[in-house]
Amino acid sequence: MSEITKPRLINMCNIYMLLWVLYSFHWFEVVNTPALNSLSNAFLGFNLILSFYYCFYCLFNYRLPKLYYAILILVLLLALYGLVSVLKGEELYIRFTGEKYRNGSYIIGPMRSFLPFFAFYVFSKRGLLTKESLIIWGGISLLQFLFVFFHSSTEYAVGGFVNNNGYHFTVLLPLLFFIRRPRFLPIGLLVFLISMVILGMKRGAILVAAFFVIYYLFIILQKKKTARKLFIIIAVLVVFRLGYSYFNDFYANNSILQHRVDSTLEGSSSGRSILYAQAWSIWSQSNYFQLVFGHGASASLKYLDNFIHNDWLELLLDTGIVGVIAFLAFWISFITEWIRSRDNRLLFAVLGGYIVVLLPRTFYGMMYSNLQTIAVMAITYCITVNNNSSSRGQKR
Repeated sequence: MSEITKPRLINMCNIYMLLWVLYSFHWFEVVNTPALNSLSNAFLGFNLILSFYYCFYCLFNYRLPKLYYAILILVLLLALYGLVSVLKGEELYIRFTGEKYRNGSYIIGPMRSFLPFFAFYVFSKRGLLTKESLIIWGGISLLQFLFVFFHSSTEYAVGGFVNNNGYHFTVLLPLLFFIRRPRFLPIGLLVFLISMVILGMKRGAILVAAFFVIYYLFIILQKKKTARKLFIIIAVLVVFRLGYSYFNDFYANNSILQHRVDSTLEGSSSGRSILYAQAWSIWSQSNYFQLVFGHGASASLKYLDNFIHNDWLELLLDTGIVGVIAFLAFWISFITEWIRSRDNRLLFAVLGGYIVVLLPRTFYGMMYSNLQTIAVMAITYCITVNNNSSSRGQKR
């Protein structure tokens, strides 16, 4: 008997997603009140319990794609390392800022990032997560990210500082493939999202956005008639020319942006190259056990002034070769799912878009502990639909 039901406005999928959105206002530290802190902990606790329930439900009721077993192994591995740190009562500080780091965050981060894959898989199988609801939640996420961006704690005005929240807009880019009407809406949204990324002045986010624009044009120009291709190319060139003029004016009047560009051209990596070199040196000079299993949760804070901001090196130092292999298995499984979706142009475009957006972030960000829920929602929807259509992931 089919699980699919006609979705209602108030259903478990929407409640689940709403609680993640409400929780994130606290996590992004843009609204910080005692009441919200208490409620946010309740939201987080409820959603994690629900995520665990759906994780077990998936394991016992579905023949899951291999990606989900890779996710489970990665989450269990990081949770085990985090639990050891908690039981040892380790007190760690981010020396760069002087801020105390709660070692329990090492457990919560990956769970918050990856466990929703299981919940959304069930919601999608039951028909509660649809393309229409995904677009709506994409719009809600856009409003949320705009609020977070313009209410970030800073002493400078927008355009005069580096805003880490510019990264959030990149995870909305692949959702543009779902939007077909009105005809010019996707291009308009693409320009707007790219503009917000540029305003954030995070070089990594701008690079990701540039990669996506190239990918987006490659996808939409495929199988188009010659006249339509010519029209799209001309439209893009016009938008690019207008954007280039605006950016030149913006650049000429913004000393912060000039400094960011100049430092990039000079090879500056905001001190990360030093962290990378130190992390590699520490790991490579470790004993055999530490080479394989690492130095424990948040090892970068034990030896360095800050997190490494490179997922591969962070995992290598914390969990050794074992953790890197687990993370590599996740990405290989993800790319495999993308390749398997090639017969469905829409799913192939969206999943490929998320590879373009998320994979580069693993080399200069902290993706595995900070994966936005809207991205998980979209990826899971595509994987579920693809598995349904190819007779994979059927209920046992």
